[in-house]
Amino acid sequence: MPKQTFAPADYPRLSPKPLDRPVTSRDIADFFINFMKTDILGMIATRHVTLADYKVYGTLDPGCLSLASMHSTAVDFSKTGIPVDVKKLPKPPFYRPDFLATVPPLKVYDIDQIDLIVDHQEPVHEEDTMGQAKHKYYRSDKILGRLYRNVNEKKIWDEDIHRSTTMDGPSIWDQLLATVKREVVGYNLDIDWTRKSEQAWKIRNLYESTMVDKMWHFSENPRSCLTEVEVFCGFILNKKGSQTARQRDSSIKLKEEIDRIMTWFVKMIRDQGQRNDLETFGTRTETSSAPDRRREDVIELCWACVAVACLKKEDAPVTYHATGELQSFRVIAACCLLKELNNLTRKMNSVSGGGFTGVGSGRRGRRQTALAIR
Repeated sequence: MPKQTFAPADYPRLSPKPLDRPVTSRDIADFFINFMKTDILGMIATRHVTLADYKVYGTLDPGCLSLASMHSTAVDFSKTGIPVDVKKLPKPPFYRPDFLATVPPLKVYDIDQIDLIVDHQEPVHEEDTMGQAKHKYYRSDKILGRLYRNVNEKKIWDEDIHRSTTMDGPSIWDQLLATVKREVVGYNLDIDWTRKSEQAWKIRNLYESTMVDKMWHFSENPRSCLTEVEVFCGFILNKKGSQTARQRDSSIKLKEEIDRIMTWFVKMIRDQGQRNDLETFGTRTETSSAPDRRREDVIELCWACVAVACLKKEDAPVTYHATGELQSFRVIAACCLLKELNNLTRKMNSVSGGGFTGVGSGRRGRRQTALAIR
């Protein structure tokens, strides 16, 4: 049982500001602007946690009680229109508890040392400015600090995240290619990816050159580029902690650019095997009676792109000028291939199964033929 109990807080109900006329679009715009300017709920919550851990009396400290009242007002702002006065917020200490560190701090002080440390640097709080604060941290002796330090990060990393896995057997890409070959043979299609290998190498070369260009273009450091994962996902990582404002803006631009590039390459792969004046398989309906050759050309190029993406640079033709170290092209090519094969499966089932999609019959037998690898 707790040693001490408290009655729940009872804050007075705040009445919305009266409006003695019909609401106009100007009122809505003003409310939205004021909401964006005074939306400090996150700041209040973080400051409350910081003060409660730092102060001797914890949540009973006058500053924490004031923040609790402000928290209630901020929560109801969308209903009442009454904002919190930022000037009345209690100032937080420059030293913060260790469990609020975005990354493990290099130096952690004991809380008893804080008052003895002479530091002439003016505190900068990230809640008050757009700059990046450089806080100092102390070892919290309260419950949150003890729970934080009891988390064995090394054990979690070794046993859950970085645990050893057996690598015996074929890779996922070998299994994918084997599955594709099995499906093609089962449908008795005239498809040979080697016929499109030269074209696939050109697409891979163009894709990897484009990716390398973006890896350097969006990097803050002129001496090092972003990783392929960052560009492919459209998110710039900060090795020192959370993203800076500049990195967030760059990530938004990077995401828009990489989405445009991926859409362009997907269209190139799925539409490249056909004449421009013909309807593409990617845009045809499942009931279309387009010639099989066009469908097979699309699958052939998609398959060729996956196959050449799995090859090493030593196996590349002389026209290939990339490093061969990037891995994401095979992901794009595999998505295109699986999409086309699943479209083909639905098309064949519709023809052979009397129009009931997903029900196989005839030479394929009565089974679900959609690819297991998604």
